[in-house]
Amino acid sequence: MRHPGFFSACFVFLFSGIVSAQSFRKCEELLAEAQQGLNQAFEQNDLSKLKSRAYLRKLHKLRKAYSAYHRAYFDEGDSVAKANNEAVLLFLGRQYGKAFHQLSMVRDPVPLLEYHKGLSLLGQGDYRRAAGLLQKSAQENASLNALVALGKLPEPADGLALARRYGGSQAKGAYNAAILLERAGEKEKARTYLDRAAGQSESAWYRIRRADLLMELGLTAQAAADFEAFGRKMPGGTVRMANAYMVLGQYEQAKALFDAYLKSGDQHYRAEASLGIANSMYSLGEYETARNYYERAATHTSTRIGGICGLGNIALVENRYAQARKLWELVLSRDSTNRSALRGRAISLYGVGDYDGALRGFEALVGEADMPAAIRADLLVCRGYSYYNTGQPEKAARDFQQAIKIDPSWFEAHAGLGMIAIDRRKYPEAGKHLLAALAYEKKNDRLWTNYGNLLMHFDMYDKAFSVFKTASELNPNSLNAQNGRGITLLERDLLPESKALFDSLVKTNPGKSFLLNNRGIVSAYLGNRASQREEAAVANKSYTRAQNDFEAAMASAPEKKFYNVNKGNVLRYWQQYEDARDSYQSYQDKSALNNTAVLLAGLERLKDAKYYMGVALQIDSTHRAFQYNMNLLANGRSKETAKFVASARDDGPYSEISLKYSLDGYVTIYLYDYLYERILFKGRHQAELPRVAFTDDYLIPEFDFSFLPYSPKEKQTNVKKRSVRMPRTKGKRSRSGTQCPVF
Repeated sequence: MRHPGFFSACFVFLFSGIVSAQSFRKCEELLAEAQQGLNQAFEQNDLSKLKSRAYLRKLHKLRKAYSAYHRAYFDEGDSVAKANNEAVLLFLGRQYGKAFHQLSMVRDPVPLLEYHKGLSLLGQGDYRRAAGLLQKSAQENASLNALVALGKLPEPADGLALARRYGGSQAKGAYNAAILLERAGEKEKARTYLDRAAGQSESAWYRIRRADLLMELGLTAQAAADFEAFGRKMPGGTVRMANAYMVLGQYEQAKALFDAYLKSGDQHYRAEASLGIANSMYSLGEYETARNYYERAATHTSTRIGGICGLGNIALVENRYAQARKLWELVLSRDSTNRSALRGRAISLYGVGDYDGALRGFEALVGEADMPAAIRADLLVCRGYSYYNTGQPEKAARDFQQAIKIDPSWFEAHAGLGMIAIDRRKYPEAGKHLLAALAYEKKNDRLWTNYGNLLMHFDMYDKAFSVFKTASELNPNSLNAQNGRGITLLERDLLPESKALFDSLVKTNPGKSFLLNNRGIVSAYLGNRASQREEAAVANKSYTRAQNDFEAAMASAPEKKFYNVNKGNVLRYWQQYEDARDSYQSYQDKSALNNTAVLLAGLERLKDAKYYMGVALQIDSTHRAFQYNMNLLANGRSKETAKFVASARDDGPYSEISLKYSLDGYVTIYLYDYLYERILFKGRHQAELPRVAFTDDYLIPEFDFSFLPYSPKEKQTNVKKRSVRMPRTKGKRSRSGTQCPVF
């Protein structure tokens, strides 16, 4: 018969094994809780959570439980397990280097410990050695963590290769592979991996990162759906959602979300939110508020460039080109390839009149074809005028035409083509372009003035009168508009009003040759009218004033030879025929030929007159005055016509003053002087908004440490001695006694 002590010993041994297993299981449960907190910190890229009370409380409970387990069940044969377990605790306490050192104390390689060494190296940032150990491991998450280690290396090739062939089932592994593929520009394949990660996990972060990628792919509506569904579950989600609204043009909604985030007190995305709300304010035209937020964004490292770019955009919109140029130069000193800064600097140079510098700036710009339509059109217009102002009309015309093709409403481009056509003397084409420009822009006095000048070129004085009236109302100080108004008053036979206007203009702008010339023409017509009324003295005074103005105009601008034609007309009225003919011959154009023919006709040299008139008609066969004069010469009826015109006076049938005030029946041509305005469009400076870039494309490891249990053994326990009731004795109670262990 066996001794009862044997059964007692077996029972105690089995019981201690059960207790040991339960104690170890408790340690594993607490380890799982602590590792969950650890991994959450890495998933949210917020390692400050490892200092939180919640995490430290979990870690404390784990240490306490493990300490009790260790005291109860460790012996010298458990050194490997002890080294592993203590290393795990060190790692959880963020002592990554000590954890690796502890694991390295084990001489013989143990697969699990080798994997743990790889995780420890990953934690302490020794990514190359970590990748080597993790790639050799057969643990479930080894490949996932190897992706993280390889992705942290400066050479992306190995990590990218592993990402391309990654076939793990873990959502986190698919996410890491997607990040590496996205960095390499393989966005469609990255999207496939992110779809897999989002399908395998309820993590809001995977969906937010998928939405980020959809934004990069231009699928903003799909991205917005993900942001709306999951954005509020993570701190940066609302900022991303607002950014999507910006791309969709929903600026008010974006502004509200950015503002709500900034008021929330969260600090993680404050810089991005400041830049985002600045963009929304800029898009809504609230430039002063936008400037304040751009200045805030410029104080943060991550958004400094974006903030300065935003300030540069506002300076361009406000036409503060010198200030804008300084801002763009500052951006380029930090990032010489920044496209917004290259474009902005070129436009700033255009704005300050440095057209050669602007063209050099435009040449350095790449990616023009990828720009949004409005931004590209503005660039083309500014570059077109830079070409135009540097004597390159062909290139200018090409840019203007491309701008119109993008958006026909760019009146600046129509106006530019009109000016090129005027320079080439293609007046019908010029009129078409200026009229198109005025269809979109009715507040530009220079456009109206140039269009009025064109109408005068085609002798359309009645229409030109209303055009110059509009130009003068828009800008009463426009000298060229007032000049045109004076000419059209003359052509409407409002001679006193025209004379009064030119007197005023000459007085306030002395020495302007075109004003003197045109006032001289008014005086000449007043002289003709007085002659018709047989007021010889009045006529002579008017002719003298006209002659003085023509002489003064020629002295002021000797290069304008056509003034000689007008001077010759007055000399002819004074019957100084040789001097008049010499004056005409000093400017041999069709008008001078016509007036020479009229002079010869007055001298009864009809054959010579017909010759000169014929030459004029060869130059311009459609000119009505030439046709009229040739018809008179052919019929020989000029004297009868002259008598009829003179006797009719203001009641005659002729509305054109060249006929109404003709003294010989022929049309004598005067040459008006008018100047086309130089078009100086500031442009409509649309800008690419500074991109709100999120730099948290981080890789996420999976720290899945395991404790190793100590080998099963008998636990040394204390068993209480069964108490025996003793008879009471007098005196003091005995408190002595010994508790003996039960084996």
